Formats: sequence, structure tokens, C-alpha cells
Amino acid sequence: MPNASYKIFCDSEQGLFYLFPLISSVVTLLVMITYLLTGIFKEKLGQMTFAIILANFLHCAPLAILTFTVKATKFSCVLWQLISVFGTVSVFFWTSFFAISILILLKQRNLDSIDKAKRYFLAIGTITPLVLTLAVVPMNYTGLSSDSVCIHKFIQGAIDYGFLASTLIPLTAAFLVSLLCYSYIYRAMRGGPSSSKERMLLFLYPTVLLVCWLPMIAVHAYFAMGNDVSQTIVYIAQGISYSQGLLHCVIYGGSKRLFDGFRSVFKCCAPKHKESLMGLSLTSGSNSDTYLGQTSVPIIRSVLEFQGSLLQSQF
Repeated sequence: MPNASYKIFCDSEQGLFYLFPLISSVVTLLVMITYLLTGIFKEKLGQMTFAIILANFLHCAPLAILTFTVKATKFSCVLWQLISVFGTVSVFFWTSFFAISILILLKQRNLDSIDKAKRYFLAIGTITPLVLTLAVVPMNYTGLSSDSVCIHKFIQGAIDYGFLASTLIPLTAAFLVSLLCYSYIYRAMRGGPSSSKERMLLFLYPTVLLVCWLPMIAVHAYFAMGNDVSQTIVYIAQGISYSQGLLHCVIYGGSKRLFDGFRSVFKCCAPKHKESLMGLSLTSGSNSDTYLGQTSVPIIRSVLEFQGSLLQSQF
């Protein structure tokens, strides 16, 4: 089988496609700064969404840096690609952890249960991506071409085990876990105050994963069948996969409080007053917790409204 390779976002030939990792890197960085400066990071689910956004930043930023590197080296190619792989795998794990957390919140109605689960999430979400990232090192996942361009090496007609370990397997697992969790939540919330269309937003989370990565999976599958793919098609598939950071900032971090905090932090039309998205608070042990509506994206708000209707029916 002939050896082949494709370029990894680090020369000028890709035209506009370099904007995808750059935009996602900038947006995720700004959202993380806002989280830290406004205190959203300290809130229960704020920590979970922060982990997702941080993982997306690690996924996108190395490729944005490589794009503007004048001359890549073997060391820089390997280093930045390993950081990107770690971020990629971490995104998959933390998105599935987020789905599990919402399910726990729906069933237990107690924030302490999420705190206990987060200990396991932190251990699994750090150690497993690190192991999978180190596993691709002996596979020569990344190389340097004769014209100092970072490339991903593969053999046409053979399975790309590096992509399998770093992307396809964890992506499939995360998608299935998220789909199962959100399907259960969708069924459980029937009869609540949320509409069918609002509940369908649950499936937006796993759908974004699928849409962002299906083109790249198709490219690798086509390679594995012994076919050649033009570099332009590879750039398009890469660009779509690196739009994930931007989309995750919208669906996981897109709350009104984040937007108000962003305007306040960056001195742009600062809000005259703070307003929670809804007035429902849950209790953690004997103490009232923060208003989760402030940090929740729309579907979390719907879950909380559903819980509120259940609580009211008990009195």
C-alpha cells in the first residue's frame, strides 16, 4: 500500500479554512475569561461547561498557532498536535459527563449528587484523554514534510489507528451516552411546562458532535478504502470539525448571564442590572445554592422548570 499524508492546517494554501480554528480559539478564550472574571466558573454547572469550553480551546488553539507559524519543526508539529488530540478527546468525555449531570439533576434534584459525580468525572476526564493521547505517539500520528509543513501520515487502504484511538472511538462513545441520557430526559419531561420543541433542543448537543465530525470520519473512511482525497476536501472537513468550539460556546455557554458578563468584562454596553433567567433555586444539603437559571442554557432552564412544577405539585 502506498504511503500518503495530508496537511494539518499550517500553510497558506487552505485559504479561508484557517479561519475555523482561529475563530473557535478566540471565542473559547473570551468565554473562558468571562467565566473566570464574573464568577460563573464557581457555580455548579458552570464548572462543567467551563471544562467543555477549555477542552475545545485546547482542541482548536494548536491548529490556529500552526497556521501562523512561519516554519514548523518536527518537535512543534508533534507537541501542538498532541495538545490538540488531548483537547479533542477531552471534549468528547466532558460533553457526555454534562449529559450525565443533567440526568442526575433531573432524577436526584440535589446538587450534592452532582458534586460527588464530578470527582469521578475529573479523574476519568483527565486520565483517559491523557492515556489515549500518549497512545498515538508511537503511531507517528504527526510528521514533517520536506517543505516544513505538518502532516498527518497514513497508509491508503489501511486502518488509521491513531484517528481510531484519538477520535472515532471516544466520539462514538460520547455520542451514544449523550443520546441515551437526553432520550431519557426527553421522555421524563413529558407533561411538564416545556413544549415539545424545547425538549427537542436536548438532541442539539449530540447532533453538534455528529455534524462537526462526520465529514472527517468520511474522509478517513475513504482513505481506508484505498482511495485518494483532494487536499481541498480535507481542508473543508477539518474546517467543519474545528467549528465545534464556536458551536459549543453557543449551546453550552450561551446564557443571558454569560452575555451580560461578557459585556461588563469587556466594557461594552454593560447591563444596568442583573437578571436571572428564572427564579428557581435548588437546595444543596441545608443551604440554598446559586440560581442555576443564571448559568443554564435553554434546555437546562427547561429541566429546572420541569423540576419546579414537580416540587409545586408536592405541596
